[in-house]
Amino acid sequence: MEKLPSEHFHRVHRRALLNLTHVARLEPLDTGGYRRARCEATRWR
Repeated sequence: MEKLPSEHFHRVHRRALLNLTHVARLEPLDTGGYRRARCEATRWR
């Protein structure tokens, strides 16, 4: 099984990975979570 490079990807949920190369910053929320600010307008599904 092929693994993704950990310096570019972070697991944010058991079913979701975050590609850190597309994140400009993380903004803390009052609920204890974070909101990401993307550095480009591409949306992936």
